[in-house]
Amino acid sequence: MRFDVENNLLSKLIETKDYTLVKEQQIKDTFFAGENKKVFKFITEYVIKYGETPTPTVLEREFPSFKLSEVNEPLKYYCDELRKKVRHNKIAELTERLADSLDDLDSEKAFADLMKTSLEIQNEIVISTAVDITEDTSDRKESYKKRKETRGMLG
Repeated sequence: MRFDVENNLLSKLIETKDYTLVKEQQIKDTFFAGENKKVFKFITEYVIKYGETPTPTVLEREFPSFKLSEVNEPLKYYCDELRKKVRHNKIAELTERLADSLDDLDSEKAFADLMKTSLEIQNEIVISTAVDITEDTSDRKESYKKRKETRGMLG
């Protein structure tokens, strides 16, 4: 049996209906290819329109050739595996481009491509740990007071 991380993630998402976790894990449609990309976009639009994930029946009607898999791992596992796959593929594509540039003795182009792709991976694939500025104001004030009392030391 072949491990299709994209299909497994979509199957687990439909099973758990936990679209919030997928969004928190910053999974994007660009992480998918082919029909899986279309299915993920459909699920996203469906959630926006109806507030929940579609049922397997709706997916089957919209995408007759798409088959849900039986999956056992947690949804977050599939999110992590998809992220690894996308990062791996980006690095593999970059390696091929770097080899071509270096074969042409164009180290400037190779370096620029290396930097650009590294930033793209960092910004698009790695989970951002940015602070949630929509956090309740009173919670932020309490957090500030605690940091002030401990002079910024936590733990």
